[in-house]
Amino acid sequence: MFVIVFIINLCILYGDGRVFKFALVTKGLDNPFFNITRQGCQYLARTISSTSDDEVICDYVGPPTVQASTGDAVGVVQANMVKEWILNRTYDGIAVAVLRADPMRPIIDMGIDAGIPIITFDSDAPLSKRIAYVGTD
Repeated sequence: MFVIVFIINLCILYGDGRVFKFALVTKGLDNPFFNITRQGCQYLARTISSTSDDEVICDYVGPPTVQASTGDAVGVVQANMVKEWILNRTYDGIAVAVLRADPMRPIIDMGIDAGIPIITFDSDAPLSKRIAYVGTD
C-alpha cells in the first residue's frame, strides 16, 4: 500500500506526460516475502501508465539472493547500489528495505538532499532523512 501512495503522490505532484522511474530495493531478489510488494508496485505502474499521460516504471532491484544479504558486506553493496542511482539520477523515487542502517544512512541523506524522495520499508534507517518508514510494529 505504501508504494501505491508514494507513486500516486509523486505523479500528482509532477505529472504532465512525464516518465517516472521508481526503484523498489529489496533485501534479496529471490526472497518471496517481497513478491507482493513487487507485484503491487508493477501493477500500479501499469495502471497509471494506461490511464494517464504519465508513464510509470517500477524496477525491482537488490542483491540477487537472500543468502547474499547476510553479513556486513552486503549492506555496503546495497548502499553503493543506491548511491550510484542517486549520483546518476536513475530514479525519481526509491523505496528501500534497508539491510544495514549505518552504511545506508548517509546515502539516503545524499538522495534526499539531491531532491530524490526516499522511503524505507520492512527495515529502517531511523537516523536518516528518509521521508517515511513503513513496517510492522
